Amino acid sequence: MSLFLRTRTAIAAATVLGLAGTIIGPAHAAATFTPWARVNSMQVGWVVDRMLVFHNTPAMTNPNGCPITTNGYIINENDADRKTSYAILLSAVLNQREVSMVIDGCFEGRPRIVSVAIR
Repeated sequence: MSLFLRTRTAIAAATVLGLAGTIIGPAHAAATFTPWARVNSMQVGWVVDRMLVFHNTPAMTNPNGCPITTNGYIINENDADRKTSYAILLSAVLNQREVSMVIDGCFEGRPRIVSVAIR
């Protein structure tokens, strides 16, 4: 078998296996809104631009089954809208307003905030 044919066969096999993993892999839960509530506290990272947010609801919204559910929601420092989310959360705390956060996936084992609304 020529090198060209072996390479094409390997690429085809990898593609099929990748698609099978996508179809068979664990289901990804849809993004979910938290209930409207006040933010109890916020904590920022020491060496990274990352924020933990603590909401005053009895239970955390955790649609993806993240393993850490006792240490707040988290905003990924690589998300493009993180500074806007930080500003909205800080504004909510300072003005004693309620927020609802969209949770989608996990980051660092915690439910990941991908959007914030204030009222």
